[in-house]
Amino acid sequence: MTFDHQSWNRKFVDDPDYNDAVSYGVGIFKHNPVSGERYWKIIGIHHLLPEENRGGRNLYFDVLDINENRVRPFVWINWSWDGMRPEEEPPPAQGDKPDSEPVGNIALDSGNQIVYAGCNGRNTTRGTDGNSDWIQKVHTNHPDEGNVEGNTRGHHS
Repeated sequence: MTFDHQSWNRKFVDDPDYNDAVSYGVGIFKHNPVSGERYWKIIGIHHLLPEENRGGRNLYFDVLDINENRVRPFVWINWSWDGMRPEEEPPPAQGDKPDSEPVGNIALDSGNQIVYAGCNGRNTTRGTDGNSDWIQKVHTNHPDEGNVEGNTRGHHS
C-alpha cells in the first residue's frame, strides 16, 4: 500500500479534528484568531502506517485553500526542533511538489523532535507565524511497528 495523500486530504476536510497520532504525543496548537482574521488552519493528522511509510522519516504536509484546492504557487512552512540553539535557523520547508505527492515535507533526523511547524504562507521571514495553527511534538523515536521496511525506531512519518 502506498501513501495516498489525496484520500487523506478528503478525510481531513470531512473531519478537520482527525488525529490518529495522539497516542504518539502529536498535537495541534490552535491559533486564536480575532473576529474576521484569516489564518492557516491545520486539518487532520495521520501517522503513516508501516506499509505507507516504508522506512521513511518525514513530516509530510499539504496546503489547501478554502475551496479545498492545493495552494499555488507554493507556500512555506516554518519549523524548529527540540534543543535548537539561537544561532541555528532551519530553512523554511518549501511546498513545491507535484500533485502526485504531498506538497512538501520536512526530513526528520532520528531522535530529533520538531517542536513546532506551521504555515508561513508566502512569507519567508523567520519568526513570523503567518497566523497559523502549529503541529507539535513530531519525532521518530517510537517503537518498531511492522517489518523492517515499515516503522522502525527512528523511521516514522
